[in-house]
Amino acid sequence: MRYDFQCDVCGAVKEVSAHHSEIGSLTPECCLVAMRRVYSAPAFIMPAHMQDQNRDGVLRHREWLKSPEAKKMDLEKASD
Repeated sequence: MRYDFQCDVCGAVKEVSAHHSEIGSLTPECCLVAMRRVYSAPAFIMPAHMQDQNRDGVLRHREWLKSPEAKKMDLEKASD
């Protein structure tokens, strides 16, 4: 995993790659002072079916799910 550390003296940010079990003992230095760990929100990746470019397809699919054909297919699967 990657972890960010920031120097309180000069404001420099350093990204460190380390295993999760090693992060507690890891203290990078800058300006002869230990850097503090910076916490940030994780990145959020939106699935393709939720993006605007595919919105029309999603809406059409939702409408189809309400259709009699879709309900008929559901009933056929349930009777198997």
